[in-house]
Amino acid sequence: MKELQEKIRSGSCCGSPVIENKLLELSQSLETVKGKKVYGYLKKSAKAQVDAIVDELAKLPEVAECYEVWNGLRDKLEGYYKDEPRQRLPLSQQKEFRTIKNLIIREAENLRLGVFTFEDAKMEDEPEVDSEVLPKGARYGEVLEYRQAAALLYDDDATQAEKRDAVRVLEQLWDKGFTSAAYHLGRVYRDSLGELPDDERAKKWFHCSAAIGDVQSQYALGKLLQEQGRLSEAVAWYERACESGSQYAQYSLGKMYLLGNGVPKGAGKAIQLLTSSANQGNQYAQYVLGRLCLQGKAVEQNPEAAEYWLTLSADQGNESAQILLEHR
Repeated sequence: MKELQEKIRSGSCCGSPVIENKLLELSQSLETVKGKKVYGYLKKSAKAQVDAIVDELAKLPEVAECYEVWNGLRDKLEGYYKDEPRQRLPLSQQKEFRTIKNLIIREAENLRLGVFTFEDAKMEDEPEVDSEVLPKGARYGEVLEYRQAAALLYDDDATQAEKRDAVRVLEQLWDKGFTSAAYHLGRVYRDSLGELPDDERAKKWFHCSAAIGDVQSQYALGKLLQEQGRLSEAVAWYERACESGSQYAQYSLGKMYLLGNGVPKGAGKAIQLLTSSANQGNQYAQYVLGRLCLQGKAVEQNPEAAEYWLTLSADQGNESAQILLEHR
């Protein structure tokens, strides 16, 4: 459904005009729906529209193939304790797949509202290896100890006791001038790496190194503050990280300007930040720029620029970019 919605929104053919029309009709019907927009709360007429979309989806070759396999397994299972053959129902009537209906409703609502989605849930924005800002005169043994403790925090095979020992080591090294240790200690309490999660302690440690110029901590602190809804503070730390060239801070702040989230909505500022991030190889910024150029949102419609940015993103394995390239 997300793929189909993207194709409709970008003006490209979704491969099924019937589904496209029915999804658009459903999005219009949702304008008059009050209360929760979930299947169980809809009127019969809207439910019928959703069911019709589900059954049209079932006609798509890839969906039909999967549903046939599922039906075959279900036939075999019920054949063990029932003599009469099982009735094969339309996909819309199978209780096991009710979640599809709410997914359709959500995407129809996004289509109605023109919601811009970024598809960046898989973004790995905080590398485990840091820039190693080491104190002057640091001894080799201390440097080795720092590296081993930091690596241990992210080792899935390490025990909680081993991670807690690593936390103590990093705290001691922070006192000896290893400023980057504070970044890892912030992640300890944010991500529960050997200690119970504690946002306030995480914020404290991120702030320790962010205040003295550690770009990873500046970005991490901005991200944490944004998640807490403290947007003006988040913007301030994102801006400091942007000044140091953080592609992730540029991308995050660019999104905020694009949506007007915590800052005045500004397409020019958003494009500037997203372009800086994209030029550093950020596939998600490249995808957003490509999509904006394709749809003519925030910038003039530019198919050539759209292809350029989407290709860069797709070459890095971005599936959303690949979808738009295939169906633009």
